[in-house]
Amino acid sequence: MNLVFKQYTAFFYIVIVFYSVNIVIFTGLYIYDMLILVFIGMLAYYKKLTLQKNSKDFIIAILLLITLPALATTLYQVFFHPDDLQKYSVYVIYNTIVSIVYIVFIENIYKKINLNYKIIVILSSIPVLISLLMYFNESINDLFVSLYGIERQHSVRHAGIWGRDVNQLGYYATVLIFFNICLYHYKMISKRIVVFVVFLSLVAIVISGMRLGIYVLGVLLIFFSFIYKKPIVRLIVLIKLALLLLLIGYSYYIISDDPFIVEYLMKRFDFGLFVRDLSGESGAHVGKMYAKWYDIFTSKNDLTDFLFSMYPAWKHPDSLIIFYFANHGLIGFTLFVFFITYLLIRLFKFNFPYIPTFIVSFLFIVSFKGNFLFNNMGMFLFVFVMHIFINKKELKGGGLWKLSNQ
Repeated sequence: MNLVFKQYTAFFYIVIVFYSVNIVIFTGLYIYDMLILVFIGMLAYYKKLTLQKNSKDFIIAILLLITLPALATTLYQVFFHPDDLQKYSVYVIYNTIVSIVYIVFIENIYKKINLNYKIIVILSSIPVLISLLMYFNESINDLFVSLYGIERQHSVRHAGIWGRDVNQLGYYATVLIFFNICLYHYKMISKRIVVFVVFLSLVAIVISGMRLGIYVLGVLLIFFSFIYKKPIVRLIVLIKLALLLLLIGYSYYIISDDPFIVEYLMKRFDFGLFVRDLSGESGAHVGKMYAKWYDIFTSKNDLTDFLFSMYPAWKHPDSLIIFYFANHGLIGFTLFVFFITYLLIRLFKFNFPYIPTFIVSFLFIVSFKGNFLFNNMGMFLFVFVMHIFINKKELKGGGLWKLSNQ
């Protein structure tokens, strides 16, 4: 390995170390983000920044169909709804820029590094491991509460290093499962490692009470195991994972001395109740949220608000779709639909390759019942695994290998 490879590899490990400890500079910006920006800035300064055509096209699509329209509708709020402005007003703008930064970074460094993926897995699992230690040991919990400057958790649901944002822990643990499954599929890590990380992640998901991510992940893995000739996970493995999740839940029931928490979590992960929550049958907030949105949608009389920023006061709906409609209006939402259409066309061109199709499907479904898919760490892992996939394939006639070869 020559000097350049050693330097790039060392820098990537430094980024992953800071990624693993997840130290925030301010909301949404972390130390590893700053290191990545410095790296991109230096490449640009020395005119060594490169992007493949497909990446350029994808970034242009993000900018034209999401970032710039979101900027325009946010400026509309600045002039016509200034009282509703807050940090979440730039949520979509900021996070699409972050995703572009990750794409540029990974593409410019991936082929110049030589990684030990066991180390990558260990480091990327540290946020989950710390969060579990915080949950099971009060002294450790107090230590990291002090180090991270977060509120001490007192809810039946646990968020670890994310403070009280329980969905972030559950979501990241879900993405971590998918990341490790992909690495195992490409024979980059051993079965023992993937089983261990999946076990830790499932425990983290249980204590976070975050159901959506693992249910969507599980359903998609099952569905894809039927429609792809060579899925990354076979159905029998998925059954074993489901049994492992049940075993974790039962073990927690046996060892826990708090029957209220056990009863709450068992009810929380009741799949039937989850479906009824989504449909609104149980009277849960999901049904009420969409009912509220329907009332707003049908009663809006101001045409410009309808087009550019329908209900900007609503910054915390439990749905990215509703957030998008509320803050960026019909025009912003329509262009977002165009972006989804663009993705489908691209996937069709490449014969719907497994990993890109899975990631797009996962993020799209999750967006109906959550606005946490812009989790920086989750985005980074998705971009990382996409470049692993791309570099494991050969381009033939402008497209990836056929579906039968996935």
